[in-house]
Amino acid sequence: MSIKMIRKRSFQTLFDSGALITAAKFSVEGVLVVDYILKYCRLNIPAEVKRETVDSGLLFDYQDAKELERRISFGSISVLDYTSRDVNLEPVLTSLGLENADRAMIHACKLMPKQTKLVTDDHRLFVCATRLGLSPIFLVDLV
Repeated sequence: MSIKMIRKRSFQTLFDSGALITAAKFSVEGVLVVDYILKYCRLNIPAEVKRETVDSGLLFDYQDAKELERRISFGSISVLDYTSRDVNLEPVLTSLGLENADRAMIHACKLMPKQTKLVTDDHRLFVCATRLGLSPIFLVDLV
């Protein structure tokens, strides 16, 4: 399976750091899980998630970071650079203990089309996204 997918991928997703790393680390029959996802989904990440997964991972020569970097370079994974945050919502998310990248996930998802699926392995982010009426999917990384 090519990392540069030609097929139109209509299912819009927004991945958090943990879920993205899991998808880039594990494979099924020699194919990374992220490539199965890319076959059917448009995979988006906030710039904060890229910094946590790719930029930091490359400093330590992590293979999953290299794989993600390749897919970003080919345009298979889109990095969103939303700088605006809801000033009323940001303090609430901070008080709930959400990290910067998780707060960026919430803000980015609120700006994306309603059917966008927020994919996370973080329970707190999942609960917050659910309460805000977003469409989270919980990716269990125990596989």
